[in-house]
Amino acid sequence: MPLEQGLRDQVLNYCDRDLPVAADVTAMFDFVDDLDLRDRIEAEFHSARYIYKLGEALNVADTRLYGHVKFQIVQYAAIYEAIIVYLLWSKYSDHPAVTDIQFHKVYRKVASLPSTLHFATTGGEEVHLCVQITEKTNPISIRFDDKVGAAVAIGFIDKEVGEDIKSFYKLRNGIHLESAIKNQINYELDSSHLAFRRMKPFTEGIRGFLKDGKIPDKSKLKKKPVVAPAKPSAKAAKKASRYAA
Repeated sequence: MPLEQGLRDQVLNYCDRDLPVAADVTAMFDFVDDLDLRDRIEAEFHSARYIYKLGEALNVADTRLYGHVKFQIVQYAAIYEAIIVYLLWSKYSDHPAVTDIQFHKVYRKVASLPSTLHFATTGGEEVHLCVQITEKTNPISIRFDDKVGAAVAIGFIDKEVGEDIKSFYKLRNGIHLESAIKNQINYELDSSHLAFRRMKPFTEGIRGFLKDGKIPDKSKLKKKPVVAPAKPSAKAAKKASRYAA
């Protein structure tokens, strides 16, 4: 059963008060020519900011804070990935940096060995005559780190910004519990703050590159920033008062 109307209005008004203006968000992603994709990106960005403000309004901590931060990381990582993939395969599909990651070597059977020839293998596998060929890799199957590397090589993402985006995507993969346990992934407020703050140099850098062929100096990081540690830290999760856009 929902809260009474007055309380709901108070919380929603708090969240809405500082959310970005729709026109500003549209301007942030105006270089995305695919309108359906741009609309979806804008919606994901708005939802991430809304969840942030909701957590701030409720002053959440511990496991409640964990859930709010995790959602933001997933949203921001999805935006970074969607834009990078869009640019690589809509504007730079013929660039060597893209073709280098888009093809892989495989072996194709061309014939079986004559029955008179026998080769022993340690695992008892059959031996065939094969040729090595080059096949195109589905973009979905290409490692995200390789996609970021291609974007950096082309030049529309600053190298240091790219390293941060890789870390956000690694955190995003923590939605798979086995991966979260194996890699000791924990979601902390600093990580979601950084994912949000990197969005501006990321988008402004792309816009500048598409216009002038280079990333503006203001969109480059001077040095590698410190990213929140991957190991769990109960201390950081309790500092809900650190909420600040």
